[in-house]
Amino acid sequence: MKPETCHYEAGTCREPSWGEEFCFQPHVVYLANSSSIKVGITRQTQIPIRWIDQGAVQALPIFRVQSRYISGLVEIAIAKHVSDKTSWQQMLKNKAEPIDLAARRDELIAVCNAELDEITRRFGPKAIDC
Repeated sequence: MKPETCHYEAGTCREPSWGEEFCFQPHVVYLANSSSIKVGITRQTQIPIRWIDQGAVQALPIFRVQSRYISGLVEIAIAKHVSDKTSWQQMLKNKAEPIDLAARRDELIAVCNAELDEITRRFGPKAIDC
């Protein structure tokens, strides 16, 4: 299930205990470079395992968020500007060029500012932490 399609709050979650265990815990939105820049999400407890699994040669956490649902909303906002997929064919060629992830983070935060503000307004000031 895509995190942004969570329907727990609507009371229609088929596995509410799973949602409570896995969805309602801190998640991290990150930038990674495995073939080129991409945005991704993972539970906080899965760092750096998720990056290694994806073959990332670089990774940078950019936000800590309260839940899987919020991480999906943030990922969608950023994915309008960078991919949210790993090109596994390119990753296997192991030719990823270094990327200044911190500079890209700053650019992406600036262009996504209105959407990030809306998420914070909707879920509260602790929803997204830099």
